[in-house]
Amino acid sequence: MNNVFHRKKIAVAIGMLVIQTIEILLLVSLIEQRGASRQKLFIFCDNNLESSIRLFSSFSKNSAESDYWQGVAAFAHYIDLSNILEGTNDIYAREAIYLEGKAIYGQMVSKPQICKMHIEDIIVALSVIREDITSPTVHLTLSQLKNQLYEQ
Repeated sequence: MNNVFHRKKIAVAIGMLVIQTIEILLLVSLIEQRGASRQKLFIFCDNNLESSIRLFSSFSKNSAESDYWQGVAAFAHYIDLSNILEGTNDIYAREAIYLEGKAIYGQMVSKPQICKMHIEDIIVALSVIREDITSPTVHLTLSQLKNQLYEQ
């Protein structure tokens, strides 16, 4: 019975991720069509990063699965948006951010138990990134976080 409940929770969380991914794709499409400014994209990146930190912090305190999965979705949106935020870093740094971020996202989805054990490390790394989203060292912070999550 508990296993069925757990599967339902995961199914709901995956459904939420799919819906949020569709929303972000629509948002990106609208942004491109309307020629949104770099500032708006920067705000979207920052908001998703802030949401991810807030949700992971909430998960750290109350262990609510929905907080974890919503934090994962917000992180994925940050990574997708940061990849199209031109002028943030050079093209190679943006690509490194995207690849490192997608590797972290993959670990968050495929091995949530490992990531949950490192939730404080995730919060610290994302907080460092949020201090300066445009820093040329963002990909290094993500690389260090990825290495911590893949050590297990």
